[in-house]
Amino acid sequence: MKFHATVHTTFPWMFMLSAFGLMANPPAEESGPLYSQLVALNNQLRDESGQRRVAAIVSNYRRLTTGISVCSHPIGDAARTDDLFRATAFTEFYSLAEADVDTLGCLYRELLTDGRATDWHTRTYAGALVTVARFDDANRLLAHLESGQAALLPHITATPSLTPDGPWRYLSLEDGHSAATRTWTPVAGHLQVIAIVHPACAFSTRALTDIGSNEDLRWLRERLLLLVPPDPSLPGKGILDWNNAHPDLPMQRMYTWGDWQPLTRLDTPTFYLMQGDRVIQTFEGWPNVEGMARMRSALPR
Repeated sequence: MKFHATVHTTFPWMFMLSAFGLMANPPAEESGPLYSQLVALNNQLRDESGQRRVAAIVSNYRRLTTGISVCSHPIGDAARTDDLFRATAFTEFYSLAEADVDTLGCLYRELLTDGRATDWHTRTYAGALVTVARFDDANRLLAHLESGQAALLPHITATPSLTPDGPWRYLSLEDGHSAATRTWTPVAGHLQVIAIVHPACAFSTRALTDIGSNEDLRWLRERLLLLVPPDPSLPGKGILDWNNAHPDLPMQRMYTWGDWQPLTRLDTPTFYLMQGDRVIQTFEGWPNVEGMARMRSALPR
């Protein structure tokens, strides 16, 4: 088998969120103590891996907010509510957790009731809703922005037989206006490959172009599911453009990160060799001679 020279390169997922999603960073002059602590920690960890940074930010947020339940007990202080909103938005930017989106929603509604919600708050909450595939809710928020931002997220339809809260869900974009919820099926004892990619990531498209055109990589192509990680803004055009050009190797938007818990890294491209619902190998970057060789050796000839 022919391999390219080894170049271990990935597009950091958190940079992807910064570059292509709605920013979680509010105006600096209004930041509060809780938000500031998380930003300072993030700066300290800027040279760490994405996985370590996520774990540190999320665990510190959980520690700092122990005993606070804003959905059952509103804060009642505008400045503290705003600070907690910003801290929660910053954490959800990393965690992509539905529980953090729910908390953000309660804080947003409190700010709205107090007349303190700005377009930034609305865009930030809408972006969080997008990460957990609540597109209709995000559309309703975005439609009322003073900036006049159009609500262009597709309407999601569910497969009738789909378990609503089941794992392994993804969104299949049918066009710019609709997306269907589907599920990936892990098969016990069967080896399959999941690749985390993004249409705006040059490393991803280079990898997929090689995989799609190189007959030596047919073994990989025939087992491959392409997943785009959750992002505060849906890269719908990029996904559709890719899928129209490569109908046999389509990209699907991960429904939520929680649906794919065994996949611990979202940098692009990252390849996971799955045996049933277990990860047995993973490698990042493209080209990656060592990673490809290890994965190929694990697969039946």
